[in-house]
Amino acid sequence: MHTESVIKKLITSLTKGIRGKLIFLLFITIIVQSQNVLISYVMGIIVDGLTSMKFSWVLQVLVFVCILIIAITALSTLQAYISSHLQFSYQHKLKELIYEHLFRVKLSSLTESVSAICEKIDTDTLICANYVMEDKLQVYIDAVLAFLITGILFFVDWQICLLVLLLAILNIGIYMISYQKMFRIRKAEKDAQTASFSREVMWMGRGKLVRLEHLYANVKKDIHAIYTTCEKAMKHSLNVSSAYNFICSMISSLSLILIIYLSLKRIQVGEITVGEFVVAFNFFNMLVTYISSILNFGSKKQEMHIAITRLDTLMDLEEESEEGIILDSVHDITIKNLTIFYGDKKIVKHLTCKFKQGNIYVIKGANGAGKSSLLDVLSGFQAYEAEAFLINDIPFSELQVYHYRKNCISYALQQPYVIQDTVLNNINFGQSRNTAMLFRLDSLNNRDIHEDNISQGEKRKIVLNRAFVKDVSLYLLDEPESFLDADAKKKVIDLLMMKKSDCMIIIVSHDKDIIQCADEVIDLDDQGDGKS
Repeated sequence: MHTESVIKKLITSLTKGIRGKLIFLLFITIIVQSQNVLISYVMGIIVDGLTSMKFSWVLQVLVFVCILIIAITALSTLQAYISSHLQFSYQHKLKELIYEHLFRVKLSSLTESVSAICEKIDTDTLICANYVMEDKLQVYIDAVLAFLITGILFFVDWQICLLVLLLAILNIGIYMISYQKMFRIRKAEKDAQTASFSREVMWMGRGKLVRLEHLYANVKKDIHAIYTTCEKAMKHSLNVSSAYNFICSMISSLSLILIIYLSLKRIQVGEITVGEFVVAFNFFNMLVTYISSILNFGSKKQEMHIAITRLDTLMDLEEESEEGIILDSVHDITIKNLTIFYGDKKIVKHLTCKFKQGNIYVIKGANGAGKSSLLDVLSGFQAYEAEAFLINDIPFSELQVYHYRKNCISYALQQPYVIQDTVLNNINFGQSRNTAMLFRLDSLNNRDIHEDNISQGEKRKIVLNRAFVKDVSLYLLDEPESFLDADAKKKVIDLLMMKKSDCMIIIVSHDKDIIQCADEVIDLDDQGDGKS
């Protein structure tokens, strides 16, 4: 007995009369949690009229759609569980690793690096964890078998099966050609990046933070092991994601062909009506939408590629020497004919200036003039060329940079990074508890921080509190007024004026109020020539 006959008898026994059929359709609608099924059915009734509606083939399609949707939902839930479990394991392991080293060396200015690494790894790179076990060839085999079984069980039409098989083979061929082309493009991009890395040290935002306070040297081996795992998962996921994208397009095309072919054939012989065609067309559209939402990972693929590129940059950084002269404070800084490069381009040219304790200095200039890069030079993060760069009359190259960063400077970056912890722990991270804070955040102190529950202004206040909790002789502040209201900005200015007698403060800012409180303004014009 054909499967089609068995299904017909089963449906007939469950649904007797028009009322039973309507109840059955309503029940299926509730199962799939979609109004589209019922709406499509009503549309079919409107087209053909209630008494002339035929149900045999439509109900078969309904059952088929429901089974597939339930199966896809179950698979998606399982994948989400596996992904969450693996993602949590990686994230927990990485955070444990970094926190252990941070607390051991008691560094307060490394909070940004924790957030940067964990954020990129757990949101971009490790999103592929639930696809690592998949194989692109198996994906295609499953897709072809699914359509063959569909044709055999529900349509019993060898012509359709052959058509599906031929189209699937054609899609696989197109995919293989495209994959080879994409592989060559990615290889060329990688070669170009490698050549670029060999010419210069590229401080790509978050990558440089890992090197801050010598953390990179402490945990390089462990981070490298985790990075290698992520890289393998990402590379495999690129292949699988590409395959899924092609399958998604293939399913859409094949579904449309199946609908048109089957509908025209059955309408021609009088097996179904135009109304039933409307119902079937909407059912298949709903099915394709469900599948597309699960299989389309193009944007995530690009995010993972960017994340791995950043991690590549991190792994290319050299460890710093622990030898050199140890400084406990900074009294004066002398810079003569300083040039800063970004690739082959000079962004700051022949800058000469001096900084002394007890003064506030503001650096201003056009976008791209090298303001933040100058702060990076002062903190030892940026390569440079100079006739002289002296700290307390000692050449910077002779200093123990790790000790200099840890004990002499506090650096508040332009981007206010925070870690997923309480506000108070963010402020006092790596330091003894300090209650003399710039901003009182009592209502937030015990609140856990996540990206979706804290504003940019609150982040900025946390970062500034963290910067001034550290008692040092040199403060480097990159646009400290950003995201702050007028009252908060006034507090910052008042604190700067109060602290400047005991330290040196260098600020990047265009704010008029900040500039007015400066003892000296260093203007970097859009050509990068320093004038002081």
